[in-house]
Amino acid sequence: MSGRMQDAADIVQAATGARYDVAVAGGGAVGAVLACALADLGATVLLADPWMGVRNSSPAFAPRPLALSLASQHVLVSLGAWEQMACDATPIESIHVSEAGRFGAARLGARECGVARFGSVVAAAALGATLRDAVARRSAIHCTRGRIVDADVAGDLVASRVIETPEDTSFSFHASLLVVADGGHSELRDSLGIETTMRDYRQSAIASVVAARTARVRTAFERFTPSGPVALLPMGGARYGLVWSCAANEAQALAELPDREFARSLDAVFAGRFGGFDPVDERTLFPLRLVRAKSIVDERVVLVGNAANHLHPVAGQGFNLGMRDVACLAEVVAAARRDGSTPGDAAVLERYRRWRRPDHASVARFTDVLVDVFCHRFSPVAPLRAPALVALDRAPGLKRALARRAMGFGGRVPRLALGQLP
Repeated sequence: MSGRMQDAADIVQAATGARYDVAVAGGGAVGAVLACALADLGATVLLADPWMGVRNSSPAFAPRPLALSLASQHVLVSLGAWEQMACDATPIESIHVSEAGRFGAARLGARECGVARFGSVVAAAALGATLRDAVARRSAIHCTRGRIVDADVAGDLVASRVIETPEDTSFSFHASLLVVADGGHSELRDSLGIETTMRDYRQSAIASVVAARTARVRTAFERFTPSGPVALLPMGGARYGLVWSCAANEAQALAELPDREFARSLDAVFAGRFGGFDPVDERTLFPLRLVRAKSIVDERVVLVGNAANHLHPVAGQGFNLGMRDVACLAEVVAAARRDGSTPGDAAVLERYRRWRRPDHASVARFTDVLVDVFCHRFSPVAPLRAPALVALDRAPGLKRALARRAMGFGGRVPRLALGQLP
């Protein structure tokens, strides 16, 4: 396949009854990166997504900023997918955390933590274009526009079907492993009977891009307010990616404000420190929930990314957790291929489950606690929040430890996250 972006007509049509090493449901960033990693291991991959080949339309790459941890950036470097978008990425060299209406802040510098950057900020659309090219360069990846439905295990294979869009035709296939990577509202996960737990935060997030009149280059800001956190992510020059989380009704009202009033409301959140804002891009609104699968593996089935853990965007952990899923799964599959096992063998999936369990649990708990501690005006710990930020600012050892985990280097680190092949 050529290295250019795929149109719908360029999609490789899979034959009915075809067999693959791995089938991936979901062609967003996590699914596409996983397909590339597995193809580089020599695996044949079926990648299915209802938006495959439809330019600039996939909800997975809707206009919004993405903060890539350093580990996630290394994964893209390992797969040869970073160079194309590096010129459009803005490094995060410092992080500023504060609480609206209170004194005290925590400042983290990359160099004091022993690295040149904590990660980078990219536009989701730019990442999508890069990954479409990366997928197109790998002939072992067979793409189809449609949804994977059903899964029946027969011996060492899982039998399934793809319902193609918009034709509404279908074809069957077999794979050693079925990967569910179709997002937090995964229809496939639910159809397979995999149970989830859910907490509705009764919040929504507004994602957009704004220009600050007084910019602080390469610094990311997290500002906690009584109704939710507000993040400003540097995107070059005066531009910042905005992720504004607040009560659902408040978010709806903010999203509908005229540009000038919206900018004035954002300026008030930051107490005028940026000299005002000018909206640059459209606003995208999405509800916030914590959704976690009770099990991330089933017979010849594995869940990755938001299908396994759909988190609150506070601290920007969800996407990067999914990228670590990819790196870990690629590594256990590589080991399985070396010892003669197939990707869907129970022992392979159990190794993956054990590896990912502590990371999933700690990150979900961390983001959930942040919401509870910082996003309620009358929280019992409210008087301690400002002193805690000041204490963090004066504790270099604690800052380095927190930064290491935020960069994706806590616990056992997969090789892809270190910039190495598994």
